[in-house]
Order: sequence, then structure tokens, then C-alpha cells
Amino acid sequence: KLDDLLAAIGYGAISSQRIAVRLAQHGEQEVLLPASNIQVPRTPPRVRVMGVGDLLTNVATCCRPVNGDDIVGYVTRGRGITVHRVDWANIAEPERLVPVTWGDHGEATFPVTVQVKAWDRVGLLKDVSTVLADEKVNIISVLTTTHDDRTVTLYATVEVEGVGQLSTILQKLEGVREVYEVRRETSSSSARSAVN
Repeated sequence: KLDDLLAAIGYGAISSQRIAVRLAQHGEQEVLLPASNIQVPRTPPRVRVMGVGDLLTNVATCCRPVNGDDIVGYVTRGRGITVHRVDWANIAEPERLVPVTWGDHGEATFPVTVQVKAWDRVGLLKDVSTVLADEKVNIISVLTTTHDDRTVTLYATVEVEGVGQLSTILQKLEGVREVYEVRRETSSSSARSAVN
């Protein structure tokens, strides 16, 4: 019965990992729905887990997936499902992966860190900021480091709507004078440095 299942989940006899694995094995077959008086965490509309709603999900801060990236869910202990990019390198337990897809993300934005390498000059940061402002993206943080060879590395964390907008931004930043490399930063250490 549904009440027995919910009680078993509540006192820990059945783990969320076990439920996710069982759902993955059976695909999108009939799913038991909770009674209407039970409050269940809501899945953000931007992510669908195995075609099922009402699951607690979080977007990973390590690889920072954005709408349009190929993604996979990772069943965590006590924190629901964390959504990572499929090229996420730290997969410790592959059996805890579940299929997820991007849903209707509406007005959602996603933080992503862009790395810009350039020859140092007066006005470089202003020119980069102007490109980002022209694309109407919010700049969350900026970290710049000047090197001995008169080059500068700039990490800008911005909020984008998806991969298409990110691609446009990267192309426009490549056109800034004295910039010789632009790429999306995917390592967690650089992303953390840019936010701090």
C-alpha cells in the first residue's frame, strides 16, 4: 500500500537511492502518487528526473551545467538528486546515476564561469564588461590575475539562460582586442576562486 511505502521511506527502511534505481529499471511505468495532504519537495521546472516530477533536485556547483548541456543525475545521501554534466569526472559510484533531462526552464538562469586570457592593457576589463552588458547577462563576480609576462587571466562568473547564449558570449569575447583565449571554466577550484 502507498501508506506502508511512505512509512518505510520515513523511518529509513527504504532509501531514496533504492527507489531511484527501481524507477530507472522500470522506466516510465505507472508511478504511485502521494496523497494530496502530504507535502513533497518540488522539482525545479528546469529539470525532469526520469520523467517524474516531485523529486528534490539540485544543480551541481562543481561542473555547473546549463540548459542545453548533456546532463545526468546523481543520487545523493539525504540531498535528493544532484544534476551534473555527463562529462563530470568524479563519478565514484556509477550505480547511483539516473537519467535526467532539461525541462521547461522558464526564466531560469545558470551561473557559469568564463576564463579569458589576454595581453594586459588599460581598458581590458571595461571592454569585457561591455560585451557582457550588451548580451544582457548579470555578472556575479570577476577575478583577475596579472602575470609576469604582461598577460592577464580573467575569470568572470555570469548568469546565462543556456548553452546558446553562452556560445554567443564566448564568440564575442574572442573579438575583444588583445584577447587570445576564451573558454568555459569547468573545474570546481577555478569556479570557487571566481566566486570568492
